[in-house]
Amino acid sequence: MVWKPDLRRMLGIRATAPRALIPTGDPVGIGAVSATGTILLTGASGYVGGRLAPLLGDGGQPLRCLMRRPDPSRLPDGAEPVEGDAVSGEGLGEALRGIEVAYYLIHSMGRGSDPSGDFAARDRVAARNFGRAARAAGLRRIVYLGGLPSSNDASSSHLESRHETAEILSDFVPELVHARAAMVIGGASASFTMLRALVARLPVMVCPRWIDTRSQPIAVEDVVRALAELGRRPDAVAEAELGGADVLTYREMMRRFSPLLDAVPRSSSRHRCSRPRSPPTGSAPSRRWRPPSRGRWSTGCARR
Repeated sequence: MVWKPDLRRMLGIRATAPRALIPTGDPVGIGAVSATGTILLTGASGYVGGRLAPLLGDGGQPLRCLMRRPDPSRLPDGAEPVEGDAVSGEGLGEALRGIEVAYYLIHSMGRGSDPSGDFAARDRVAARNFGRAARAAGLRRIVYLGGLPSSNDASSSHLESRHETAEILSDFVPELVHARAAMVIGGASASFTMLRALVARLPVMVCPRWIDTRSQPIAVEDVVRALAELGRRPDAVAEAELGGADVLTYREMMRRFSPLLDAVPRSSSRHRCSRPRSPPTGSAPSRRWRPPSRGRWSTGCARR
């Protein structure tokens, strides 16, 4: 049996209806969306897309999934895999044929397939290729998952690229629904994986300013439910904000998660300083030796 923890409950984040359908603009809908038409899902092999696919498949509409390497075993029963690549543009025309609503969950950050590391340029190319193919196919609506900046948080290159992608896509279809999500809480979501790595591997660190930035983390289950709803609502708004009910700083999220890994602070906000442990007695000096990092030494503060 594979253990699948409920991270929302473990972190004390309340289960609540997300702020998904609060209008921040006029509705983009120009009439009822077909309840029988085929839906196209991109990014079906990703974390959010993999959670969204079964929900869309259970909605009673045919589901088609764009994949660079089609693998039916990774899709829900009845879903149609089609081969294509948004960056190269291959297969997009065939994938979009007869589609009225498409989910665009493509982004290049972290893929590691670009030697130059210019994920923003890849995202621009992919969005333009997909947009041109969508317009040629007569696609009506794209639901795009972007990012929601935290309060008092300067825009990162990642968020800027997400916003630019939304602007590009909006030039090609009558209806773009831009769903902007705060930090997604889930076992393999990118933001949560980074937070978990910081707590697990760096139990002590010099904290950057963003650690006290406030955010409204949202469970992946709430995100996929909101996305499914945004694809079929005739009154969907041009921009929808997805955020949970709890307003937390990254420091608070790290403190809530650290006991789960038996890492740093428990109940006290006070820390003590410690020194690196010396090499074992009698061992020859070696530049390759490194002291253990997990809770043993620090440049600032360590666990009690």
